[in-house]
Amino acid sequence: MDTLRYGVPLAIAFVSMAGLGRHAAGCGPPQCATRAFFRGALIGFFAFGTLFGLLAQLGAGFPVAGGLMGLLVLVGLCSAAADLRSRPRTRLLYAGLASAGVLLSLLMQVMPVQADAADPGQYAFAATTLFRGEWLVQHVPVGAGLARMSALLHEAETTRAPSLVVPWAPAALGAPLTPNAITAVCAGYLAVAVLLFVDLLGPGLDPVGRAVLGLGALGPLNAVAVLSAGQLAQTFALMVALATIWLCRAQVSAGVRAGVLVAAGYLVSAGYPEFLLAFPLYWGCLVLICRSTFRQAAADGLCILAGFIVVQAATRLDNIRFLVAQQGSPTTFWPLAHTPGTVLDVWTIVIANGDLPRRLVALLTIPIAVYVWHRFVRRGTPTARPFAMMWVLIAGLVPFAVVWTWVALQAANPNYVTFKVACWLSFGLMLGVWLLLGQTTVWLRGVGATVVLVLAATRAFLLVSDVSERVPAYVAGPSAAGPAVEIASGAECLVHAPTSDQWVVARTIAVSAAPARNCTVLE
Repeated sequence: MDTLRYGVPLAIAFVSMAGLGRHAAGCGPPQCATRAFFRGALIGFFAFGTLFGLLAQLGAGFPVAGGLMGLLVLVGLCSAAADLRSRPRTRLLYAGLASAGVLLSLLMQVMPVQADAADPGQYAFAATTLFRGEWLVQHVPVGAGLARMSALLHEAETTRAPSLVVPWAPAALGAPLTPNAITAVCAGYLAVAVLLFVDLLGPGLDPVGRAVLGLGALGPLNAVAVLSAGQLAQTFALMVALATIWLCRAQVSAGVRAGVLVAAGYLVSAGYPEFLLAFPLYWGCLVLICRSTFRQAAADGLCILAGFIVVQAATRLDNIRFLVAQQGSPTTFWPLAHTPGTVLDVWTIVIANGDLPRRLVALLTIPIAVYVWHRFVRRGTPTARPFAMMWVLIAGLVPFAVVWTWVALQAANPNYVTFKVACWLSFGLMLGVWLLLGQTTVWLRGVGATVVLVLAATRAFLLVSDVSERVPAYVAGPSAAGPAVEIASGAECLVHAPTSDQWVVARTIAVSAAPARNCTVLE
């Protein structure tokens, strides 16, 4: 039953996104039809996320928000139907997107997560109560932490809303949201990010090399962010950043490119403003992969800035106030084995994601060097000529590295903030270095590619090792959904929270789908 409650709205939403964005993506030649289709799907996702975020930030009620989002879905479905009639070959692609929705619905029911993780429960609560602020005030007792939950909902509206667009779809129709469901959506965002990253690497790599770099860019720390923390907004921002580069690399019109960049600036600012600290790195990757001129790079940057300004206008600067307040907020989550105390400690974690096993590095170096020599040196892969903006980007990386280091070491909890910075930069640094290697001589590229692939293979090994330890432990441990929720149905729907703890009550609201059922919560 839950598979239908999750799967049907997700499949419809995904198909609608593809239909909505198909005109902006362009059809392209037959051999590029698949890429054009997925460009349309990503553009549609950007459109859905932008409208969804604006509705939340402008304080729309559920009837208005539900009606407008439903209208957008209907327009997308009509466009998809027209596409299917004119291009029957796209049936398989639309079926694949619908199947992805069903697969995600299955994962939402079984995805393991650390039982005491706070974030996935809070995201589930936010997605369930978004656009239903009046219900929260009328049906949750003051003693159950109403004030703190109202503040959490406001924070979600101003700084997290677009990241909630996927889990909100089933929740709006009455499906319960557990922490496991949120963690599954996190995993889905990261899976898309890895696929986009692998496709951005350019020619010269076989599938094995791409897989190693993709898993290495993901790294063990992003796995911790999903399985141990359920950090939905962070994975959303990483996917948006890579999707922006992927979309702008394609031969889309200037208007579509500008729209994508404005939407990207909006989605990151409204969905995870902390990530703005790392977003310049991904803008630099965009400049490298498109070989942009100064004028084009500046125009792209201004479009991203425009998206940021829209967020501040819609939230009356509440978004940026939250960002400033985050600087001094401590957290009790300590994900790293050792707290960094020096610049070297910070960058060891950022680059290696921890202590590298020396024996493994030594074991991998020779076979990877042989692989690189065969793929790049012996074949003499053509070298792209350096261009003016490349030197500007390399010079600009230094002050940003200083800022990232300072933010990590001066934080109230350096352990947690260094972990976050490492996650934010993981894909961008790997992609940026790989793109820069394409501008060097064949021999220098061979040496650099060997170092990058050894590092990526080691991080991939640490990723697999970490996941293989955490998943069985979380599966065998207590349920993240918490104690069973008692629901009494009669003249009035009543939900009994297991305890009066405010976060248990918030999780109970999400698990019981109380707002959609118009239930009253009892302590």
